[in-house]
Amino acid sequence: MDLVWKDVVGYEGHYQVSNYGDVKSLERLTERNGSPALVKAKVLSKTFDGNYYKVSLRLNGKTKNHRIHKLVMEAFAPPCPGAYGNRRGNYQIDHCDDDKLNNRSDNLQWLLHADNCFWKHEETHPFRTQTPHRGVKHGRAKLTETQVRAIRNDNRSQRAIGKEYGVDASLIGLIKRRKCWVHI
Repeated sequence: MDLVWKDVVGYEGHYQVSNYGDVKSLERLTERNGSPALVKAKVLSKTFDGNYYKVSLRLNGKTKNHRIHKLVMEAFAPPCPGAYGNRRGNYQIDHCDDDKLNNRSDNLQWLLHADNCFWKHEETHPFRTQTPHRGVKHGRAKLTETQVRAIRNDNRSQRAIGKEYGVDASLIGLIKRRKCWVHI
């Protein structure tokens, strides 16, 4: 898929969103302290709100946070076929691969609230299973099950073990206390 940038709906001429889920500001003249100032174009940094990536967009002196998947859908997908929101009968944005951090336009679709809830538990959905992706099946796993077993039996400091495996010492503590990788 080639990289494509489109204007963010409601912020035309100020910000653009890509089909890969990045947001950038456009070069433009603004006014600061009563004098004109040039704002250079740049890709905005994303923040994580606990569930989704979001960005802060500023227009007419007002800043508002926007979830990136919604900006991508508004720019690249057909308009929402009905009301948008978490209520019954409303549409939601579904991440097809269940990775809420994957905001590529080819990974997003409109689904009715009920369908979105149904598919999260349906075995036949092409991307979903009833059990969450655990261990090495998780897309961001940095360790193997063999390494986790070795970590649990290792008596060195968490920092030393973490350095050996290339992970943070806090993850080593979670593994030893069985707060993560609990299925092993």
